[in-house]
Amino acid sequence: MMSTILSFAAVTMIFIAASTVVLNVADGVISSGTSTAKIRDTENLMKTLDSAIKQVVLEGSGAKRQVSIKSQAIIDIIPQENSLVAEIETKGLTDYFSVTTEGNVKKISGSDVDCIDSGDLVMENSLIKATFARIGSQASHAVLNTSRIFKSVLIKPATNMTIADSAIEIDGSVLSINGTGYTEILNPGSSLSSCSVHLYMNGTYEYDGYYTLYAGTDFLVFEARNVGKK
Repeated sequence: MMSTILSFAAVTMIFIAASTVVLNVADGVISSGTSTAKIRDTENLMKTLDSAIKQVVLEGSGAKRQVSIKSQAIIDIIPQENSLVAEIETKGLTDYFSVTTEGNVKKISGSDVDCIDSGDLVMENSLIKATFARIGSQASHAVLNTSRIFKSVLIKPATNMTIADSAIEIDGSVLSINGTGYTEILNPGSSLSSCSVHLYMNGTYEYDGYYTLYAGTDFLVFEARNVGKK
């Protein structure tokens, strides 16, 4: 992992697991007022970090910021997803299985996502299971055809979907469909708020593609980044 926060500037997130927090103090249960304050303070903190990162990126090489923070949440850096993540527990104060976005800050409520890296690349929550083909690796690129990225999609409990064509066309061009590259799953684990599969394409078009499944949703979100044409 690189030593500077600037490497992880693309996205900041707040992950919220909507469950009761039991503390070994007084009445034993965190108060709703305290929970509300934790959510607000954590959201403001992530916005402050995002603003500092944006300023440094705009100023260019050699720029830096020192930000003093005090947080009740644990903040993790996930370089694979270009994100900072703060996870807090609440006492039913948010809509469970919801995703809200404000600028670069995502607030995700829920934790029913499994991110599995064993043979195939699998992302699954309580509503959907999507299986992607593992193709190549960072160290060894392979022939990559985005039309055949999906191996299967299951809409639970028992509706199997066939994705006949999953081609990625950048600016409507078929030249972005094929090339060499690899696919990988990011940050594997269980009971997560989200899971992402990363695709790297090196062809006439060079880009990174990200398929993301969020907690409690029955659809995938796709985003293309770092797009360039040779």
